[in-house]
Amino acid sequence: MTFLTKLEISKFSSVGGDLSVIDGCNLPFQMKRLYWISNTPEGVIRGLHAHKKLFQFFTVIRGQVEIEISDGKTSEIFILQNDNTISILEPGFWRELRNFSFDCILLVGASEDYSEEDYIRNWDEFLIYRKLKLT
Repeated sequence: MTFLTKLEISKFSSVGGDLSVIDGCNLPFQMKRLYWISNTPEGVIRGLHAHKKLFQFFTVIRGQVEIEISDGKTSEIFILQNDNTISILEPGFWRELRNFSFDCILLVGASEDYSEEDYIRNWDEFLIYRKLKLT
């Protein structure tokens, strides 16, 4: 099982530089929110949650970051770097982001506006949620 789906970003190069485009045609969801993570101190772990409904994509603008995705039974670690792809994460998976390079800029797109009710921030609650969801 793979936890992240990778899609190529449209890229147009000219003498004036590169233009990379993420549009609705590339995404399996309508994007409602866009944000980025930068200046993350060494040793910081971000994420530590799952979403009930929210789809997300991750793309690294600069540097690299490690993301661990879990369904509660198994997990998979990915190194995200600037490789002209977006990595799509469906709802219902726990994520932990760590080992940010000093220059990392991680761009994240979300299918929904922020809603605290959509978050599962406790690992034990996540395991209960997954068990209920799987039965």
